Amino acid sequence: MAIRSTIPLILAIAIAIPACRSLNTPWYEDTDALQMSGTTSNDWVAVDVHNTHSCGLTKSGEIECWGVQSRFDPEEYDDTVDIALGYSHLCALRATGEVSCYGHTPWGMTSPPATLLTEMDAGGSSMCGIELGTGALVCWGAFLAQGNMGAVPAGVFSSVSVGDIHACAVETNGSVQCWGCANRHRNSGACIPPAGKFRLVSVGKHNSCGIRDNGAVECWGMLAGSPQGLFKSLVSNGSLTCGVTGRNTVECWEYDLSATWEPLPAEFPVRDVAVGKEGLCALGTDGAIACWGDVTCTAFEPPDTP
Repeated sequence: MAIRSTIPLILAIAIAIPACRSLNTPWYEDTDALQMSGTTSNDWVAVDVHNTHSCGLTKSGEIECWGVQSRFDPEEYDDTVDIALGYSHLCALRATGEVSCYGHTPWGMTSPPATLLTEMDAGGSSMCGIELGTGALVCWGAFLAQGNMGAVPAGVFSSVSVGDIHACAVETNGSVQCWGCANRHRNSGACIPPAGKFRLVSVGKHNSCGIRDNGAVECWGMLAGSPQGLFKSLVSNGSLTCGVTGRNTVECWEYDLSATWEPLPAEFPVRDVAVGKEGLCALGTDGAIACWGDVTCTAFEPPDTP
């Protein structure tokens, strides 16, 4: 069921000013500044958020972006299957495995390698994907180009997650390899995954979380706590992680479990979620998008129709 909330005057004013608040309080604790907004269209197949901008992908391959730094002007292909959004770049993955990237960056994020990929993920200033046919990791961008994240591990991988300062990937045998955590982040423990098998992994700033084969979540890193329940997917940004539960709801938690909550109503069943600096956007099972976050930030006011 697509949802659309009533937009208060403060949000209407904020749309004319493409900026987000600058406060020390995390957006999810400032309940007076939160607003949920959704689309009436159910043509969406993917959504991604990074800090103060968001992008969505439609069934026809159209890419629509909103919020601060959202002018990427991407080419559109009817076989685009996924998108990944960083600080100032956007990458699109086609069914053929070809990757195209757009934006404004001096660090090479918009110049992907010519190799074909099966999936990809964006960190703030870096990208990684999995090579079609070999399962090898392929990475490009600032931290990798500068050598700050260390050597990319070898192996055959099924999924990868890239953060601002480290990355983790799941091998086809279920084991996890992480790399990065350079300089002052080296002792956070975020690059030391537990033993055993995982289906997927998501990395935050000082911690990482993965989903076991049975759907349980296990997190590691600085003061990392693991939530209860079973999950289908995970996404992290900074100290916050959100996941889609087995009930198709969204549950979010601070890395140390000091705060946990379900930001979206049960009446909006979710199949995927993306988290930014000032809010989150979720893709409903019906193809609609709902966003929940700071009302002064246009990144969380998606277009009504693509």
